[in-house]
Amino acid sequence: MIENRKSSRHSYDRLEKALSRILGAVKSTRKLSQVLAYAAVKGTVSYQETKEIIRDDPEDILLLADKWRLLLPIRTTKSAGWEDRVLVLRDGEKYEIPNLIRYLVKNALDTGKWDPEKSIIELFKKFGEPDWEKITGLVRSIA
Repeated sequence: MIENRKSSRHSYDRLEKALSRILGAVKSTRKLSQVLAYAAVKGTVSYQETKEIIRDDPEDILLLADKWRLLLPIRTTKSAGWEDRVLVLRDGEKYEIPNLIRYLVKNALDTGKWDPEKSIIELFKKFGEPDWEKITGLVRSIA
């Protein structure tokens, strides 16, 4: 279970490898993988926690995470919708990891692969969706 995970350096390497395949040659994937592993366990990460995790200025990491919707600002203007999230980069701000990203990170820590299909299935099973087997086919037909 993700809540009981103790991320090792090897796990971070696997997550970094998976992220590199998605993000390309971005120099900050190692730092991003550390922040995402933390957020996957806690559900959120603050600006200050990000700074402590990466031992550096967190702005580039948080901008990258926001661009790819890997972390979402908790601060909103109207609703909890992605389009209403307000990215503020300063102490006191918090960012949450979307459920699907949480499962993607968990799987990538274990396997080194970014596997949306497996993560979607796990997420819908967790939520008790009786037709979870049909979900990936539905997603493929939409894409």
